[in-house]
Amino acid sequence: MKNSLSKALLAAGGSALLLLAGACQKTPSAPSVILSDGRSTTENSITFSIEAADAYWVAYMVLPSYEKAPVADEVLSDGEKAGLGKAEVTVDGLDPGIEYFVYAAAESSAGVSDLQASPSRPKAIPMW
Repeated sequence: MKNSLSKALLAAGGSALLLLAGACQKTPSAPSVILSDGRSTTENSITFSIEAADAYWVAYMVLPSYEKAPVADEVLSDGEKAGLGKAEVTVDGLDPGIEYFVYAAAESSAGVSDLQASPSRPKAIPMW
């Protein structure tokens, strides 16, 4: 009787330790993405940096300001993939004088980041 009581207490104690160990496991952080403020522009291109943290992957879109802003899931499914960590991106073939928005989002097992947006305008050619 004493032996079976000891086994029952040992099993209950082991279960409690497993529950405590599971509770102490770190929950994955939600991904985040930051667009640089220090973008450079030319007549028909823009260069910007994307920095992602706690992400499996990150994507971006560059759209004219007159187009509807996408949601984060659209950027991830239809946008261009960018490198993890900090990546510098140059987008060519833009029309001078039109304002563009850069949109970026990241995803991980913890979910999808907030959508980041930043306006940019290619430099206009001076008329002499």
